[in-house]
Amino acid sequence: MDSINHPFYVVNAKSGKIEFANKAGQTTHVPIDAQCFTLKEKINKPCNGDACECSLKNIFKTKGHYKTDEFKIIRNGQTEYHELHGFPIFSSKGDLEKVIEYSRDITVRKTAELALEKSEKELRKAIAAKDKYFSILAHDVKNPFNFLIGISDLLQNDLDGISKEDLIDILGKIHTTSTQTHRIFENLLSWAQTQTGDIAFNPKKLNVKDLVDENVENSQVFAENKNLVIEALPQNGVYAFADENMVKSVLRNLTMNAIKFTPSGGKILIGVKQKNGMAQIQVTDTGIGIEKSNLKILK
Repeated sequence: MDSINHPFYVVNAKSGKIEFANKAGQTTHVPIDAQCFTLKEKINKPCNGDACECSLKNIFKTKGHYKTDEFKIIRNGQTEYHELHGFPIFSSKGDLEKVIEYSRDITVRKTAELALEKSEKELRKAIAAKDKYFSILAHDVKNPFNFLIGISDLLQNDLDGISKEDLIDILGKIHTTSTQTHRIFENLLSWAQTQTGDIAFNPKKLNVKDLVDENVENSQVFAENKNLVIEALPQNGVYAFADENMVKSVLRNLTMNAIKFTPSGGKILIGVKQKNGMAQIQVTDTGIGIEKSNLKILK
């Protein structure tokens, strides 16, 4: 037993006394409790530390070998991890008489595993954030590009039938849409580049009316293309403590969906009011609405 480099000791299962400890057990730190350094002074004394209690309790329950690599103690301000084994010794009558304890310090291995686990979690979060950015980017620039493709197709196939006044109006819409899409694209890229994993939440005091007005202005050309009326409802100055990029993204999403699902000749109204100390933005349209079965999903 003395040739084994790890603490090895025998506990009397009935009295709880340590009956034997090898050389390593008498010279090396043993994780019986946070204060126990060696078993040299504990021979023939009760083993009342956490490790013994943990091992004895589990062996009494299962009557079999007990093992854990999750035994953690704090010593001198440092966290140590130990692997513990408990082997039962039974009498001829089947009574549990002794428990052989074996332990080894696995702090280096466990610390490396925890670091790897943390790194993996951070990588997963970074990938999830990246996927979210691409999802937002795809949604926010898809509709403007569909509009540009449609209107350029009109110019390509029916240029001779378009009056000069209509042509000037169409070119103005192309310029406005391109400028707005470029601004959205730059904002999203700038937002993404400032993040290092999570989609960071950077709230500040916002004038919500300004965000609504900007959204209506940016969406005007898409609404007009479908012969829709889009308006910001009259409102007093409403302020909120929120993340500007997140609010803009959600508001763009709701507005574009309203334009997509509202038939020609319809109306979209966007307003904001204060309710229970919160700023509440409402996007109302005369479109087809949401089926009752799907409404439950949104709650």
